[in-house]
Amino acid sequence: MTKARDLANASTALSAVSATELGYLDGVTSAIQTQLGTKQPTVSGVSDTEIGYLGGVTSAVQTQVDAKQKAITGSTSDPSGGSDGDVWIKYTA
Repeated sequence: MTKARDLANASTALSAVSATELGYLDGVTSAIQTQLGTKQPTVSGVSDTEIGYLGGVTSAVQTQVDAKQKAITGSTSDPSGGSDGDVWIKYTA
């Protein structure tokens, strides 16, 4: 093809493409589909099983674990009888 014909064909093809759409192509250095096809998955090194563990999670996992944690406190004070000086452990559910 001649350059004039190439330009004419390009002009016809580009008439339906907006300036915004052309702007999306800025920086493209090869076929877009090829670039997308070789893109590394966003989550790498995580198995399907591990992802499955997240089913039903509604907030930060650590926050949920902390909320379920039982409180254990120690004291040398007599809570309800016995001798002072003994070690007392209280478990709060």
